[in-house]
Amino acid sequence: MKNYQRLFLAGITLTGFLLRTQAAPTASVASASVSPAIITGSATPTASATVGATFDGDSNSGWVEGRADRISSTTIGLLTVNLSRVDTQTVTTVSGKTLSATDGTAPLSFGSATSGSYSSSLTPSAGDGIKSVTITATAAETVTTVTSTSTIYGNRVGATTTWYEATRTAPVSSPPVITNPSATASATARYLVDLQAPEVKFDKNTPPSISQGQDEKVHVQIDKGSAGQDYSFKAVATAPDGSTHYTGTTIGTFKTSADGIAGVQNEVWSVSIPCDAPLGTYTLKIYVNSTDLNGGSWPEVELTGTDFTVTPGLTIAAQTVILSDFGAAGYGLSESFTATQNKKTKAINTTPGSFHVSTTLTTTGPCAGFGNFAPTSATLTLDSEFSFADTGASPTVHAFVGNAGGSFDLHNGDPLIEVALPAVVSGKSVTVDLTSLGTIPSTYTIYLRAHFRYTPVSGNLPSVTTSYTGFSSTATADVGAALISPATLTYQK
Repeated sequence: MKNYQRLFLAGITLTGFLLRTQAAPTASVASASVSPAIITGSATPTASATVGATFDGDSNSGWVEGRADRISSTTIGLLTVNLSRVDTQTVTTVSGKTLSATDGTAPLSFGSATSGSYSSSLTPSAGDGIKSVTITATAAETVTTVTSTSTIYGNRVGATTTWYEATRTAPVSSPPVITNPSATASATARYLVDLQAPEVKFDKNTPPSISQGQDEKVHVQIDKGSAGQDYSFKAVATAPDGSTHYTGTTIGTFKTSADGIAGVQNEVWSVSIPCDAPLGTYTLKIYVNSTDLNGGSWPEVELTGTDFTVTPGLTIAAQTVILSDFGAAGYGLSESFTATQNKKTKAINTTPGSFHVSTTLTTTGPCAGFGNFAPTSATLTLDSEFSFADTGASPTVHAFVGNAGGSFDLHNGDPLIEVALPAVVSGKSVTVDLTSLGTIPSTYTIYLRAHFRYTPVSGNLPSVTTSYTGFSSTATADVGAALISPATLTYQK
């Protein structure tokens, strides 16, 4: 406000003035933030900022001269006057200065202070992800303005005007004018919320049946995990006895995401069932563990998988081979033969001159070579056009057993050991009782061969080349039965 000056010289008053323009309050918000910036677990977040304000001050304009009006010459007291002027005076009073701030909850007042530190507990909106809070500061005040008027008289003689302060009338005030100006300012802070555990869903486990020595695959889907954080899956398969458990685990990391929420991820891993595992129906449980964005552990999630069956991982296999004695070359594979027939006696002579149907019994499957098995029987079957030969003192079936070490002699079985086993011929088949071998290592080989001859049912040689496909062998053991293994022998015309 400018100074109001009055100068009295010989009863003459000279008046000058300056006016103050009323401003408005201002507000400011700085350093808006949320702590902690990542909300997890039971943390109580706090929104904070520095807020400020400026307010108006009181003011008085002093007397502001009005327009000089000529009046009829008259006297006031001892003074002769012929001019009048209505002056005004404006007085402004500022009260109710208030600074407050809010983030949408109940405002926090700082009274008439021009700065303050705002802090308020924050309740995040529902759902995880990026959130924001806006802190708004408000500066408010009450301005009361009173305008007064006063009349003063003067005298003008020629070019000289004299105003007489002594003639000023008592001020007349108008009703006060009250206003409530205010100002606001805002700042927004962003933060992450991670209060919801990942959504985990069991998909499937496959296949529904496996053998010992194989794996059961587990498929699980996890969604809305904490971006960039680790997780672990554990699958526990429980055997029928309830006390034998097999575990498969996998670990991973959620994909990164600006909003802290990872998308859908699929995990596939396996539970390995060993070769000595109990057989039967298994149950499956899946356990999922993960952490939030601050590394805190989410509660473990338990899922129930589908029951699956474990069958023997070891089975017996038979391989049928037709052999012949090729002299110095020894016993070998015989795939075809020729023959001649005596016209008078009808006797048939074949080349090669002797045949043996053989089967090699081994174990197969994912657990082949692991543990033991107990063979029970084996059957060799001839085509209907052939018959078992009279072996004289030799056994009906030569049997050999042992560790072949990769190969063995087709005649004497070396390095296998020949053993005597009971055999019963029934028509075109001979069945060998293997039970006396007991339980043997699954690395062992059993080799059986039986001598046979060509005895066409018609008594005559075929007129064309003929393939005989009725040869086969099979076997049984405590680990199951072998698939029938066929063989073919061809007569070349």
